[in-house]
Amino acid sequence: MISVVVKWINGSPETFQAGQFLVYESGAYELVGSRTAMTTTLKIVKHAVLIEGHELEWLQSMAVERSLGVRK
Repeated sequence: MISVVVKWINGSPETFQAGQFLVYESGAYELVGSRTAMTTTLKIVKHAVLIEGHELEWLQSMAVERSLGVRK
């Protein structure tokens, strides 16, 4: 298991980016993905970045390499 230290930021992010974790006033939550259309009327009380953009790109490239048989 990997330990993750999350730095919570109060309020809504200025822009939505893949890898952000949003917590709504209702207690609902959502992980923003690269193909997520963000349309909500719920108030966001806090958010955190779980994975940075460059980390997400690296993971995606590793997945492609593995699916092509470049990496095992």
